[in-house]
Amino acid sequence: MTAHRQLRCILWIVEAAIILICLITAVQISTEHGSIWACGPVAIIAVMEMMRIPLSGWAAYLRPVARIGAFIVMGAIALMTFEGMAMAVERFMDQRVLDVVDAREAFDTAKDAEAHHDAEYARLKAELDAARAAKADLDGKRPAAVAAPPTTQCGGGVDRRGRRLPVYPCHSKPDEEAVDANARTLNAYNDDVRKASDSVAKAEAALNALPRPDGAVVTNSQKTLEHAAASSTMYRVAASWFGVSVKDLTEEQFEKFKRLAVIVVAGSAATATMVASFVSHATPIDPKSPSKLIRSFRAWIARRRKAVVKTVVVEKPSGIKTIEVPKIVEVERVVTKHIHVPVDVNTWRVVKPDGSLGDAISPLHVVQGGKQ
Repeated sequence: MTAHRQLRCILWIVEAAIILICLITAVQISTEHGSIWACGPVAIIAVMEMMRIPLSGWAAYLRPVARIGAFIVMGAIALMTFEGMAMAVERFMDQRVLDVVDAREAFDTAKDAEAHHDAEYARLKAELDAARAAKADLDGKRPAAVAAPPTTQCGGGVDRRGRRLPVYPCHSKPDEEAVDANARTLNAYNDDVRKASDSVAKAEAALNALPRPDGAVVTNSQKTLEHAAASSTMYRVAASWFGVSVKDLTEEQFEKFKRLAVIVVAGSAATATMVASFVSHATPIDPKSPSKLIRSFRAWIARRRKAVVKTVVVEKPSGIKTIEVPKIVEVERVVTKHIHVPVDVNTWRVVKPDGSLGDAISPLHVVQGGKQ
């Protein structure tokens, strides 16, 4: 098997592998989304891949305008190959680091729970401090009680008939209003103090009821994440790329590395298959004959050379003149004539005009210019 045929077979195998990868990716996408229409673009990419090798071979026999169109279609197929391979490579890398992703989600969940506890504790502590401050402020603003005015005796004496009138205590109206106002103020103050005390008690109860997070959960999840990252080949390569340890590799750095890896692998596959499809249909050259590039380079060097002119001095004797005399030389022309001679095929003898047999000849000889 020649190298040209081997290249063609390997190229078909590569194309079949790319088509199979695109079809598998399409099935995965349709399964994840629960709809067969979700895999439509990837399925179209798999079908378009079948056009690459036949189109690259047919482009060599087309006219220039049609050939340009074929090159444009080949470029579009290369872009679709890049898109399909990018999705496949990204899914492959995600499956390789699935353990790390799960461990990172568990670690992030534990950290979020701890951060939520800290934020809730800070909020409840602030509410408790505010309630205590409000109660202390109320304690310092207790209103003074207004003493009741001394009672006076009203009534008494006798009436017109000489009977004694009853004696009863009486107050002045302004004093009674002041006492009533002071009583209302004290009642309102006592209500505020009671509400403030209730707020303090409620805040203390909420703060005491807040569940405390288990610090071992965060520690264990972090150790699990570090172990999963150290066991992943992708994370080790990414850490080597950024020059950091695996445990110090951040998620943003790994995403950058994954994006670069996807672009390089998918772009290399698309470019290599497109170029190889053209090369597999190219006409091989004779290795013994120099190429047109080498010949043109040699011709350019020859044109750049300076012409070497050598001056030769020839002395002629004086009085002698050289005259060129044209001379006509007759050249003998050779004419070949073919003469038909009737011959008897059984005896190879010449048949004379009268029908008798003449001399035997074998083989016939050629007469040139009437001379033998």
